[in-house]
Amino acid sequence: MPVAEPPELLARLRAWDPGGIGQWVVAGEHPPPLSAAECAALSSEIDAFELTPAEFERLIALVGLTLGLDYRRKLTVGKTVYGRDREVDVLFRDARNGNRVAVEAKYQRVAGTADEKLPYAVLNLQTLPLPGVIVYGGGGFHLGALHWLCANTRATDIARLPDWLTVFFALWKEESTGRPTPSPGIWDRPGVHSVDVFRRRIEAVQRGEPKRAQRRAIEREADRSAEERPQLQRAGQPPEAEAAEDRAQQHGIEARDDARRERTCDRAAGGVGA
Repeated sequence: MPVAEPPELLARLRAWDPGGIGQWVVAGEHPPPLSAAECAALSSEIDAFELTPAEFERLIALVGLTLGLDYRRKLTVGKTVYGRDREVDVLFRDARNGNRVAVEAKYQRVAGTADEKLPYAVLNLQTLPLPGVIVYGGGGFHLGALHWLCANTRATDIARLPDWLTVFFALWKEESTGRPTPSPGIWDRPGVHSVDVFRRRIEAVQRGEPKRAQRRAIEREADRSAEERPQLQRAGQPPEAEAAEDRAQQHGIEARDDARRERTCDRAAGGVGA
């Protein structure tokens, strides 16, 4: 299916009434106005448009909805670092297991003082009673501020949000289990190979960890057994034969020494007789 141009996608986003304030919007029950591929296309060009904070939050909610996640908007969760009620911009829920993540939306179109608000957002994220992530966009943040943000907390650009949510909620296809999966379009989108890499790594860890633990236990047991058992002699002759051989070698050495001393005495006696 061809993807529309970003201006048309933005118009459809603005005409969409996402709801979710006071109740959950359940994936599958509310058809999204954009497909996963169209969300990705609009997110990648978001810096070229002027959005309101509410429209940016709509786009975040729409990204999760196209991935098969339920969401709510603008609900109070916990307290800020100043003790005030904390309002979460978007809250995602995985219907398979109830796992949730809160989203703090940060949109800045032009450069200004928005960078100075990021430390406050990071501190507030630490006070949440559930996992959270900061999603930023707009092109108005300084690059150094974004580097600091991503190094100190969970944060992602709006264009990378689908991949981030896919990895966080483990939203890859599980056809054999019959669990809900994201819209098929997300798996055909360019760049999704990075999610496949994460999926393979996680699955390898899940499969290999018991084996590695068992192997380490066997190795430790083998080390302890090696320390406790007596040292074995190398293969060779029996101890009696080795003792006899040692005595023969010693006798040969002593016989040669006696013969050498006798020759020395003979030479000395001959010298005296002359």
